[in-house]
Amino acid sequence: MKKLEKQDFLILIIIILFVFLIIPVTVFRDVFSGYFTFIDTWTEKPIIYLKKQIVSKTPEKHSVNDERLSLPDFKFVRFEINIKADDVYVIGDFNKWKHINNLTLKKNIWETEIPLVSGRYRYLFLVDGKEILDPMNPEIDYYDGKKVSVVEVK
Repeated sequence: MKKLEKQDFLILIIIILFVFLIIPVTVFRDVFSGYFTFIDTWTEKPIIYLKKQIVSKTPEKHSVNDERLSLPDFKFVRFEINIKADDVYVIGDFNKWKHINNLTLKKNIWETEIPLVSGRYRYLFLVDGKEILDPMNPEIDYYDGKKVSVVEVK
């Protein structure tokens, strides 16, 4: 039997790394991307920042548990579209018009839920790189010279 040379040993290590690292990451890409998208949109940093700002601007006689100092309520808003596509994102005021909120395909409908505070939000769907209005929402507005859909969170 032939003795393994240094070059053969390195090739064997590269093949093993490829099999155990690259292939699982590729297979579970959708799982990882969905997880990291949720992390990008929902962190505790804004809440901690808001809490520090509210508490620091109040007189000392008020306690942190004072009802007037409560944090804003988040409501989960569902975005969904029935369309044949490979990739669908929702872009809007709530994510600075960046395609970080990808929708997942469930029973022929692309959908996601995004936590938002009360307010009026403009958005579009990014379907395979093309911006389109929400076909199920008649409310429209204009942003940057183009029509966009609008959702009101109460």
